[in-house]
Amino acid sequence: MRQPPHDQVSPPIFAPWMTKALGYEGTRELIGGELNPAVRAFFQHTRYPQELIGKQTKWCAAFVCACLERSDVRSPRSARAAAFESWGIELTRPIYGAILVFKNHV
Repeated sequence: MRQPPHDQVSPPIFAPWMTKALGYEGTRELIGGELNPAVRAFFQHTRYPQELIGKQTKWCAAFVCACLERSDVRSPRSARAAAFESWGIELTRPIYGAILVFKNHV
């Protein structure tokens, strides 16, 4: 298991959802031109309608929700990055495992 660099957190912590996220390192979005079933499965942890998921569907928030839920951490269960704006606690500086919200992306 990977550990975070100690200069990124004080005291050293390891966010449990990062273990799940790192397990997907190297995962491709598409396989044979179709959406990877692993990526499609992320949406099971959201309220996004399964029949609307396609190759063009943004999946960053669904990925974060899946990693959180699979680590027994309640997520916003949303496929929208904006849902994370009111989730969690605000930090004064980034730490390993922090979930950052950008415009339409987490």
